[in-house]
Amino acid sequence: MGVQGLVMRIATRWMIASLVLVLSAAFGCGGKDPHGRQALSGTVTFQGQPLDQGIIEFLPSDPGSGFRARAMIRDGKYELPREQGLPAGTYRVLITSAEPDENEAPAGPPGLEMPPLGRERIPAEYNRDSRTTIEVQADGNNKFDFTVP
Repeated sequence: MGVQGLVMRIATRWMIASLVLVLSAAFGCGGKDPHGRQALSGTVTFQGQPLDQGIIEFLPSDPGSGFRARAMIRDGKYELPREQGLPAGTYRVLITSAEPDENEAPAGPPGLEMPPLGRERIPAEYNRDSRTTIEVQADGNNKFDFTVP
């Protein structure tokens, strides 16, 4: 192998290493989210029992911020991984859950089933008229539990 071949091999390796570095920076590769999103989790109880199914939404106190999140509630628990989470700030919480109808199958593809569309059983002060807020902390424990009477 001559000098020219050696130079080509070094240049090729340099280009591959540079490409890996650029792609790692662009796609995160375990690094920090540029928006500082935080994972959220918690529980939701309804009438003293874990809420069997529903949706929890987090809306920004500043509607112009654009950050909002939604998670399914299953067996009284919800979880938003960091990639789908929220930056530090104040968010309004909405909890919805349709009255279960045993005659209606859940809508949606397998694994992503949505609760059947039925009568809303959560009081309006916990969804449409909600004044419940949370404060998401940067690099903090963002576990929020909710009790709906």
